[in-house]
Amino acid sequence: MRIIKTGDPCPLCGRPVTAEDRETLDQLTAIAQMLECLGIDIAADAAGNGAEYE
Repeated sequence: MRIIKTGDPCPLCGRPVTAEDRETLDQLTAIAQMLECLGIDIAADAAGNGAEYE
């Protein structure tokens, strides 16, 4: 089970998470868990493709 923290890659876009409030982090964690069940890892795909964000 993946728990999202500030600075971790966002499960939706792969960019670093800047949110610090617990509610947003919990929502991102729930999204990451749903995507994991489907075999989707956007952050890993972005890193694997050499995607870099400003």
